[in-house]
Amino acid sequence: MASVTKPARTRDPDAKRAAVLSAARRVFVRQGYAAASMADVAREAGIAVGTIYRFFPAKIDLLRALHEALADAFIAAMRAAWADEGTYEARLRRLVRSLFGLIRERRDELRILAMTTDVGPGPVDRVRGCIAALAEEAMRDGAFRRMDPDHYAALVHGLVAGAMERHLRFGDDGTLEKTTEDMLCRAALRR
Repeated sequence: MASVTKPARTRDPDAKRAAVLSAARRVFVRQGYAAASMADVAREAGIAVGTIYRFFPAKIDLLRALHEALADAFIAAMRAAWADEGTYEARLRRLVRSLFGLIRERRDELRILAMTTDVGPGPVDRVRGCIAALAEEAMRDGAFRRMDPDHYAALVHGLVAGAMERHLRFGDDGTLEKTTEDMLCRAALRR
């Protein structure tokens, strides 16, 4: 008879919260958000259901936390791609490639999160804020055309979100990623 390994118990609240989120991610991907219950998440995390409610009063709060974590990952990827040396065109192309890399890496999670819109504007606003700040830097340095950075961020976010949705539904042989890069460069760069 095979033994079942239980998750290590911890008193560290941050570690426990992270374990709950990790379990929720797996359960939502496997079962779908609507079909999953807090009990399913607790079972996956190896903890009592009541423990989850100390961190997340409702299932929607788990979903919101996953959206926030994903926004953190997108922001970190954008900042890392932008921080490398090179022209602004090279930075912009690296940024798009890093976003598509994250989309490929977290494809299953994104599918679940894309189907649920009841999470509020917070994560999207944070991602757009990061895009606006990066664009504003490039505008100050004269590499991007002058435009409202918030409008630019909304356009970039819309383009990438649309490309991401298509990628999640149909896959991508690389042409969607390349087209997104080219469109953003044509729209933003001074030539």
